[in-house]
Amino acid sequence: MIFDGIPYTQYAESASADPKLKRARLFVEFIERKLGARFMYDARNLALQRPDLSRALMIAHRLEERGIVKSLRRFSTLPDEPALRQWVALCGGAKGNAVGGSSVDDDEAAILATLAEGLERYLSCFLSPPPSQKSKWLRCALF
Repeated sequence: MIFDGIPYTQYAESASADPKLKRARLFVEFIERKLGARFMYDARNLALQRPDLSRALMIAHRLEERGIVKSLRRFSTLPDEPALRQWVALCGGAKGNAVGGSSVDDDEAAILATLAEGLERYLSCFLSPPPSQKSKWLRCALF
């Protein structure tokens, strides 16, 4: 059987925020040394088939679980515009609350910019301040 894969240790490092994968990576490295074999991770299981984006997509998944950002996707540029890496997401799942981010040459930076915009929008628009702080929040939101 032929499939596209990456070494399991590389996958576990790229998703290093998950402590379970770090422990599993240590075990897999031990078994690899003892058996003289390599464990591969099936790349079809990676989001967007891009192992280099796993860290940013893990953050996106956590924000989606909490209802902060939804439906992250790549935004294609028009042919007559500069070739930027652009991503867009819905903030809080409501229509009309799209946020975006872009980078000249790095999809991960564009995704992180999009997620940061979504988090900022969520904090400023969807969390209601205490009644005693409402006027202060309104002043901050206007300027």
